[in-house]
Amino acid sequence: MTRKKPTKSESKRMDKLSRVRCVACWGNGLTCGRTEVHHTLSGGRRRGHAFTVPLGLYHHQGIPLPGWTMHQMRTYFGPSLEVESRAFHEEFGTDDELLAKVNKHLGMQ
Repeated sequence: MTRKKPTKSESKRMDKLSRVRCVACWGNGLTCGRTEVHHTLSGGRRRGHAFTVPLGLYHHQGIPLPGWTMHQMRTYFGPSLEVESRAFHEEFGTDDELLAKVNKHLGMQ
C-alpha cells in the first residue's frame, strides 16, 4: 500500500508532535521515552497524517527505558499500545479521545 506524503501543514503538525511529550504521560507528568508520531486508526486502518498523536517509545512501541524492565514500565507508566492495545485504550482513551486532547492542546479545535 502506497502512503501519501504529508502536506506542508501535516508535516508541520507532525514536527510539533515530535517535540511534545507523550499524550499518555500527560496525566502523570512523566515521560516514557523519546516521542514518536502515532497515526491513529479507524476500523483497523491508518487514518492519515492529520490524525496523529505523540506517544513515547514505551507507549508507542513497547520499548522500555534503558535499565527498566517491562514489568517496571507497566507498573509505573501503565500499558503500552503495542503490547496491550485494549488496556492502553481503556486507561488513556480511544484514538478519537486522544486525538481530540492533542488537537485541543495544539489549539486546533
